[in-house]
Amino acid sequence: MRTISYIALALVLILLISLLWSILIRGLPLLDWEMLTKIPSGGFYLGGEGGIANAIIGSLYLAGGATVLGFFLAFLAVLWMHGGTNRDSRARRSFRLLATCMSGVPTVIYGAFAFLVMQAAGVRACLGAGILAVGFFVTPIIVRALDEAFLAVPNGLMESVLGLGSNKTRGLLTVAARQSVGGIVTALILGFTRALGNSATVLFAAGFTDSIPDSLSRPAASLPLAVYFQLSSPIEGVRERAFAAAAVLTVLILILSLTARFLERRLGRYMIR
Repeated sequence: MRTISYIALALVLILLISLLWSILIRGLPLLDWEMLTKIPSGGFYLGGEGGIANAIIGSLYLAGGATVLGFFLAFLAVLWMHGGTNRDSRARRSFRLLATCMSGVPTVIYGAFAFLVMQAAGVRACLGAGILAVGFFVTPIIVRALDEAFLAVPNGLMESVLGLGSNKTRGLLTVAARQSVGGIVTALILGFTRALGNSATVLFAAGFTDSIPDSLSRPAASLPLAVYFQLSSPIEGVRERAFAAAAVLTVLILILSLTARFLERRLGRYMIR
C-alpha cells in the first residue's frame, strides 16, 4: 500500500507540474503591460490589438461580490447549525449532507438554473446576476469550510463560555469565531478561488463584454471565458495568446491558495487544541 501511495503521489505531482509548466512556459513570455492594462480593441479575438484588462477586472468583480454574498449566507447558516441545534441533531446532519451535495453540483447546472430564473424575471445577463448566481454556487463550499472550522473548536471551550453565563450565539461570535479565524480566512479564500475559476455559471448569468462594467446592470467579462474564446479562434496567434490569460488566472489562484495555507498556519498557532 505504501508503494501504491507513492506511485499515486508521483502521478499527481507529474500531472500538476506538467500542467503548470505547459501554461506558464507558454503564457508568461506573451504577457506585457498592454496585455494586462488594455481592453480588447480592433477585433482582439481575431488577432487585433488590446489586452485582457476587462476580463481581469470583471473576474475580480464577480469573485469578490460572490464571495461576500456567499460568506454572509454561509456564516448565518453555520451559526444556526452550531448555535440553534444540538451538536448531533438530525436537522444539522441533514443540512450538512445537503451542503455537501450542493457543493458537488456542476457549475453548468447553477448557470442553467440562473438562466431560467433570469428569463422568468425578464433580466438580461449582467454583473449583478453573475454575482448572485456565483454567490449561490460558492455558498455551500464556504458552509462546509466554516463548519469544519467551527467543529475544530474544543467542546470544553464553549462549555466554559456557557458556564460563565453567555448564550450560545454570543459565544460563537466572540469566542468560537476568534478561535476559528484561520479556518474562516481559508473559507473566504477558497470561495474566492472557486468563484474566480467559474466559467459556466458566469457565461449564463454575467455574459461577456469587451468593456469594463460600470454598474451591476452591465455584462461582465471573466478570465476563464477569455481563455475559452481565444482558444476557439481559428487564428494561431490568438490561440497562443490564450495561454497568457490562462497564466494570469493560474498565478492568481496559486497566490491565493498559498496565502490561505500561510494564514491558516500563522493564525492556527494561537488556537486552543
